[in-house]
Parts: sequence; C-alpha cells; structure tokens
Amino acid sequence: MSSLPLLRALAPASALSAFLLGGTGNGTDIPMKPEQADGYPGNPTKPFGPLMQDYTSIKLSPKAGGHYELKLGPAADAPGFADVDLRPFVPRVPALAKGDATLTRIALMQREFNRNETKLGPVGDFAESKLANNCLRCGMWEVVLEKKKDDGTTGMKYHGWFDFPKEEYARIFEEANGVKFAEYEKSLAQYPAMGGFPVPLEKLRTVVKDQEVTKFDLHLGDKPDQLPEQKRKAHLLLNQGVATYADFVDAKKQPIATAKFAEPGFYDPKDPVKFDLAWLAHPKSIHLREVKGVADPVAMGEIEVVYENGNRLLIGDADLGKAAPLAKAPEKDGDVLRLTFGICTPDIYATLAERTAEFTSGRANYLMLLDAKGNHLDNHSTGVDRVFIYKSGTGAGELNLLLVGYERIAIVSHLSFAAATP
Repeated sequence: MSSLPLLRALAPASALSAFLLGGTGNGTDIPMKPEQADGYPGNPTKPFGPLMQDYTSIKLSPKAGGHYELKLGPAADAPGFADVDLRPFVPRVPALAKGDATLTRIALMQREFNRNETKLGPVGDFAESKLANNCLRCGMWEVVLEKKKDDGTTGMKYHGWFDFPKEEYARIFEEANGVKFAEYEKSLAQYPAMGGFPVPLEKLRTVVKDQEVTKFDLHLGDKPDQLPEQKRKAHLLLNQGVATYADFVDAKKQPIATAKFAEPGFYDPKDPVKFDLAWLAHPKSIHLREVKGVADPVAMGEIEVVYENGNRLLIGDADLGKAAPLAKAPEKDGDVLRLTFGICTPDIYATLAERTAEFTSGRANYLMLLDAKGNHLDNHSTGVDRVFIYKSGTGAGELNLLLVGYERIAIVSHLSFAAATP
C-alpha cells in the first residue's frame, strides 16, 4: 500500500466483507477510492485539469452468463454501463493449454498478473471510459473516465480503484472456464511462484520444420525505439545517459532501474525496481521454426533465442511474419505484432470490440522465458515484459524483435534477422 499522501487509501476490508455478506441479487455498492485531484508525481497519464472526486462507489449488479450492470455512485446521475461482459477480464484457459496442468497454470497466472484494460466507449458526459483488471493482485480493478479536449483528443478526468469481491470474481471465473475457482485460487489470489518448474513443451506444440539463423543484428548503436506508451513513460526510467541499446545491456551500466508499479496502481520512483539486462547482449543461437499446436492443432511460427547464460526466449504465434514489411520504424501499436508472456495472454490494451473478438476466437500464441534446463523463469524478475514483432526490408525481409522491459516503460533490446533462409 502506498504511503504517498496524494493517494487515498483503499476501503477497509470490513466494507468489502459487508458487501459479501449482503449478497448481489439486486446489486450492492462497493467502495471505490478516487485518485486525488492533483494526481500523483510521475503519473504517465496526465490529468485533464483537476481530477473529479464525485464517484466513491461502484455497484455491480449480476446478470446472466458473466454479464453485469455497472453503476458509479453515489450521485443518482453518475455514469453507468447497462451491460458489460466481465468474462474477458478474468483469467481463462486457452485451447493451447487445455489438458495439461502446467500449461494451464502458466496461462492463468500470466493472464492474472498482466494488465487487462478495455475501452468501453463514451458514457454520460464523458468521451471515453475504461475498465481495467490491473496486474498487481487478484481483485484490484480500476475505472478511468476521460473528457474531450479542445484539440479533439481525450484526457483523464476521473480515476478510481476498487476491490472486486472474491465471490463475484469466482463466479465469473467459473462461468468463463467451466471449472471451480478454488482449484486455482492458490496460483491467482496473490503473486505466485512463477519460476522453477519444468515446462512440457511437447504438450504445447510439435516442431514441423527447424532452421537455424546464422546472422543477426543487435542494433547496439541505435537509439531505442519508442511507441506511444514508452514515450509517455520515458521519465520512469531512472538511469541517466541511456542513449542506445548498448546502454541498456552494457555490463558496466547495470542495474537498470525504473519506478515501481505499486498498489493500488501507481508508479513510485522513490521505491525503484532494478534489473540486470546484460544477458540480452549475448544471444548464442536463434532458431526459426514451423510448429503445430497439440491441444489446438493450429499452425504457428516459432522463434527461439538462446542466450549465453542459458536463458531461452520462446516466441510462438499463428500470425508470425504475416504482416507486410514496414517502410520505416514502427510508430504506433498497430504497426507491431504484440505478445505478452504466457499462453494466449490477451493484449494489455483493447477496445471492447477487440476484447470480445479475443474472447470468442483469440489468436494462438505463446511467449515464455526458460532456463537452460527447460524450467520456467519469472519474466517479471528478469526485466522483460513483452515482445513486439514487425517485418522490415524488401522481399522476404527481416523479422525484428523488440523486447519490452518492466511495466512497458522502455524497449530494451532490438534483435533482427532474415525472415527466411534459402
């Protein structure tokens, strides 16, 4: 819990207990605490003037099949949402992981401990609204409301946090997965041990074709790429003099420090997290493969990068290499194929339409970090959170891997190689 005076404390546990005891048949108000009017230092999302303090509760009224009515309060004219399917917001077992306990565990943990933020569209007097299940712990959710600016863009006018009640969360989980929440609660309730266990890759996919990549470029002299999120969060990188990719991986410049993302959901530069990224400077081998899913027999491309310290970055995706080559470096999220660690982990940010499409027929993919023995590594402790992929050049072109660091604050490595071999 933050000690910063600019953040209001979350509601006491007794209030949530009262909610649980009261039931949800007709909907019950849950305490919600807003970010204070002047925000907090370091916020990458700058408030649009003083933030509103009007909404201090949210009512969840269950409907059928994981759908809910959401209503902010206490004012009668507070904005609300008549029907929101909350199943896409909770962890689910994708087809690629079904039938194996370890793959299921990986999929559920990574889905719970990666952000799931969805744009719900205009509501009331607000031009945009967002609902998020954040990455800090099970049940920590957020509401964001935005007003339109004179230039046509939107800016944050309200930001509030609330604890999603456990019983309701379990109900949605069970409706989305068809299994009891209690069977997986140990891995989801608080941040679990994500590393140290073997990953049965043979139950995830079979290799159809394998080609070794003999030439690659680390772009060490290049200025680090930045997409919109990295531009917003640039001030959260606490190291000075990071001008090239070489600076991120130079052994003499470790550790790399950034502001910590802390409860209930803010960046705290006074409590930094630190990572040694020197291992990213030493790829040992790269393989480009064609693979096929086991539980879900979908064809995918796979890239495995093995580093000298034994770390193995494993990337698989049904859309790998399908995009047309870019004429210049990527500038927006839509320019790259985005993967988050886990198995079919949903994108961090999405519109309601995108989230619904992913829920009904998600893209088959996986992203994992293993050690030399094939054991799962907790990527959060290694300082790598995501991978962005795009194609450049002409003809077959080159595949470019952008490794995104902790909390998507900076792109810390750029690795490229021929997309196909003769």
